[in-house]
Amino acid sequence: MRVWPGIPAPLGATWDGKGVNFALFSEHATQVELCLFELVDAVQEMHRLPLPVCTDHVWHAYLPDVRPGQLYGYRVSGPYAPVQGHRFNPHKLLLEPYAKHIEGALRWSDAHWSRIRTVTPFWNLMRQMLSALIPCGLRLTRIMRLSRLMTI
Repeated sequence: MRVWPGIPAPLGATWDGKGVNFALFSEHATQVELCLFELVDAVQEMHRLPLPVCTDHVWHAYLPDVRPGQLYGYRVSGPYAPVQGHRFNPHKLLLEPYAKHIEGALRWSDAHWSRIRTVTPFWNLMRQMLSALIPCGLRLTRIMRLSRLMTI
């Protein structure tokens, strides 16, 4: 799989008719990996590609071999410091925050939570309710379904 540096704008996955530019903002990430999947229910990605360049906190790459319909997500490394709002975990697959379409259904499990989970049923219910209201971003540690690259 060929990976070129790409450009930092626009954010998200952008098809230009020849390939796709991927650009993802994260001020505190130390590494961003683009994960490409063949099937929605795949257990493991077919390619895990580090985004090679970070410009003004935007990680980016251009993949000339990727076409619309490609399933993808991100794994992001960085500090785990909840007090500062950082919960980076490269073991979690993250949704594209700028996605135009999300493929598949979310099946809730303990894997969707942070490293520490409270045992209070009321608080767990509140967290589930609030999670539907909080926008997806790199600081969330829930596993998300795959983004599907769509043309506009």
